[in-house]
Amino acid sequence: MRTVGLLVVATLAAFAMLVAGCSIGTKSEGQLGHASFAWEECFLGCSVADNPMAAGGAQAEISVSLANGFTFQEVRSSNPAVATVGFAGGSKGLNLALTSASPGQTQVQLVDGAGKLVDQVTVTVTQTAKLNVSTGWNGAAPIVVEGSTQSFHVTTVDANNHTLIGTGSVTFEIADPLQHEDRLLFGDSVAFSGHAGAGTITARAPTTSVVQPVTIVPLTALTSLSATVKANSVDSVGTHGNVTVVANSTAGAVYGVHCTWSIADPSVMLESETTTSALDSAPVSTTMFLLTKPGTFEATCASGAVSTTVTLQR
Repeated sequence: MRTVGLLVVATLAAFAMLVAGCSIGTKSEGQLGHASFAWEECFLGCSVADNPMAAGGAQAEISVSLANGFTFQEVRSSNPAVATVGFAGGSKGLNLALTSASPGQTQVQLVDGAGKLVDQVTVTVTQTAKLNVSTGWNGAAPIVVEGSTQSFHVTTVDANNHTLIGTGSVTFEIADPLQHEDRLLFGDSVAFSGHAGAGTITARAPTTSVVQPVTIVPLTALTSLSATVKANSVDSVGTHGNVTVVANSTAGAVYGVHCTWSIADPSVMLESETTTSALDSAPVSTTMFLLTKPGTFEATCASGAVSTTVTLQR
C-alpha cells in the first residue's frame, strides 16, 4: 500500500487578478521622447499613462526603456503628496519603485548626472471605489475544513470598474474563529486558517471596504468525495493519470481537504497532489499518478470517514 499526502500552495489565481483590466504588452512614451515606461504589475507590462494607481499606500514598479545615447542617475516625483518614487531594490537601475499617497497626478522624472531632465511620464493616483472579490465557491460563504490554510484576495478598482495598479493599499481584519497565517502571497491578499465556526474577513481600502463571511467545518462534516479521472497523457516513462476530487458537505463543497491515497499495485506511483489554497479558485484536489505498466488499477482516496475509489487504466 502507498499512502501519500502533499500540499502545493496555489497562488497563480491571485496573481492573475493583478493583470485584469490592463492592456498588456503596452508602454507609455515619455513626454520628451527619450524613454518609455511600463507598469511591471501587468503581465508583459502595460501603459503607465493609461492605468491609474490605487491611492493610499499602494506600491508598484515601473520599468524604463531608454533611447540610445541617454542615461539617468536620479529619479524624482514632481508631486510627492501624490506619489513618491525611488529605485527598485534600492540600487540604481531601470526599474522604479512607486508608493502612492493622495489622489492626483505627478510627473515621474528621470534626471541625469548634471541635474537635467531626461524624460518624464504622468502617473495618476485614484481612489479605490470598490474592492472586487472573485469567488470560486457557490453560496454566500466559502466552506473551509478546519486546520487548512487558505488565501483571500481582493482587487482594487476605480469608479469605472477599471483595475488599479499597485498593492498594499488594502488592510485585512480577521474575526474569530479565523486566524492569520504566514504564506507567500500575491496582490492584496491575506492567508488564514481557523477552527470550526463562522467568521468574517474584512478588507479595507481608504474609501471602501468589503466583508466576506467564511464557514469553517471539522473533517467530520464531510459527507462524500466526488472523483473524476481526466484523460491520460503518455510520455517515455509511462502514462500520467490525473484525478480531481471534490469534498462535499451538507452545505456544499469544502476547501482544503486532502486525500490519503491507497493503491494496491506498487507499479502505480503518486507523483503529486495539489489542493486549492486560494478562495478565488474552485475547491478541488488534483492528483497525478504515473502508471508504469499496462493494466487497470484501483486507487482509493480517503479523508476523515469518507472515501471514493477510481479506476486508472493504461
